[in-house]
Amino acid sequence: MDEMTYRQISCYATPNPTDGSHVDEIEQSILEHGWRGAPILVDSIQGICITGSHRMAALARLAGQGRHGIGDMKVALDVHGIVQDWWDKQDPELLDCVEFPYDSLGSVFAGTEVEQYKDEIAEW
Repeated sequence: MDEMTYRQISCYATPNPTDGSHVDEIEQSILEHGWRGAPILVDSIQGICITGSHRMAALARLAGQGRHGIGDMKVALDVHGIVQDWWDKQDPELLDCVEFPYDSLGSVFAGTEVEQYKDEIAEW
């Protein structure tokens, strides 16, 4: 899994709508403490975020304000390989009906390096 900067993922689609007050809290935390906590999980081949809609919104605000260094912050992990492995284990006859489990990520990431962040990922 490769670490990625905000600049590398800034155009990625996010999975959820955001709550402005929660984005405000994250933005303030980043300003006061820098980037902390679990990385945003992304699939670089698909160009999507698997987690992190609120964190992405906060980073976008800060980058839009011209905050120095935001683009170079390492904020994400590319989990494409793990996601692809999960898809490969699905029944090929049912692939048209299978949806990625954004609301229960433990089924995808259990037993991987990402599991170390399970207590910080609400969708686990």
